[in-house]
Amino acid sequence: MRFANLQALWLLLPVAGALLLQARAVRKRAASLKRFARDETRHSIVPPVDRLRELLRTLLRYSALLLCVVALLRPQGEPYGEVRKGEGLDLLIALDTSRSMLADDLRPNRLTAAKGAIERLSAFLTGDRIGLLLFAGSSFLACPLTMDYGAFTGVLRQVDTEAVPRGGTSLAAALEGALGGFKGVGGRSRVLVVVSDGEEHEGDFRQPLQALRAAGITLVAAGVGSPQGALIPLPGGYLKDRQGNVVRSSLHSATLRALTEAAGGIMVTIDGVDSLSRLYKERLSLLPKREAQGGTRRQYREWFQLPLGMACFLLLLELLVALRGRR
Repeated sequence: MRFANLQALWLLLPVAGALLLQARAVRKRAASLKRFARDETRHSIVPPVDRLRELLRTLLRYSALLLCVVALLRPQGEPYGEVRKGEGLDLLIALDTSRSMLADDLRPNRLTAAKGAIERLSAFLTGDRIGLLLFAGSSFLACPLTMDYGAFTGVLRQVDTEAVPRGGTSLAAALEGALGGFKGVGGRSRVLVVVSDGEEHEGDFRQPLQALRAAGITLVAAGVGSPQGALIPLPGGYLKDRQGNVVRSSLHSATLRALTEAAGGIMVTIDGVDSLSRLYKERLSLLPKREAQGGTRRQYREWFQLPLGMACFLLLLELLVALRGRR
C-alpha cells in the first residue's frame, strides 16, 4: 500500500487541537458546576451526564475524523499499466535559447513569453505527441515526442538561456536537430514549430530545409519579439558587441518568413499566451493525424472509499447514540 497525498497528514493537527479544546471545555464545565452548587444539590439542579455515553460519542466522532484524514491521504493498492493511445499530430517544438531571447520587448522577456505560449499549447492537446528541441549555436533534444504532457511541462519550465552551451543562433542546427528528433516517425502528421526571434548568426539552413520539406514535415515559424526591439539585459548591464556598443535585438520577421516560404509552411507571431494554442485550433488541427501510442503509464487502484465509508458509518452511529441519550 502507498499514500498519494501525504500532505494531508497536516490535517491531524486541527483534529488533535479540537480534541484538546473539547477536553479543556469538559474540565472547565465541571469546575464551574462545582463553584455553582454543592455536590448534594448540584444533581437536582443540573441533569446528570452519562459519562460512558459521552465517551462513546467522542470516540466515534474522532475515529470518523481520523478515517477522513486517511481517505484524504489517498491510500492506493497494487499498480497496473495503462496504455495511452490517441489520434493526433507529432509536434516538435524547437525553442531558441540564445541570449537575445532575454530582450524584454515581451514581458517579462521573450523566452518566458515563449515558454508560456508553449505550455498553454501542451495543456490544450489531447491525443497528440509533443517534444522539445533546444537550440542556440547548436541543438539537442531535451524531451522526445511523448504524450506525457506533465513530463514535457516539467522539462520546459527548467529551460533558460544556459541550456545550450554553445552561444549564437543557428536555425540550421534547429532544422538538423528536428530531422533527428523525428527519426523513426513517419507520415504527414509531423509538425516542427520553430520558436525564435529570427536572428541568424551562423549556418546555411537551405540544405536541412530541403530535407525537411522532402520528408513531408510541416514547418511553423513562431516569431518572438517586436520590430522595434529591445536591449538584452545581463548581470551588471546590457549585452554589447565586440566594439563595445550596446546590442539592440529585434524580431527578424524576414528571416522567419523566408524559412516558411521555402518550406511551404506557416508563420505566426507570438503576441500572447494563447498564440500557439489558437494556431493549433485554427490551422494545425486540420492536418492529417496518425494513431499514436504514448507507452504505458503506471496507475494505482484507489482505496480511499474504504476509510471514507467507515467514517460515514461511525458518524451515523454517533448520531444514533446521541438520539438514544435524549430519550
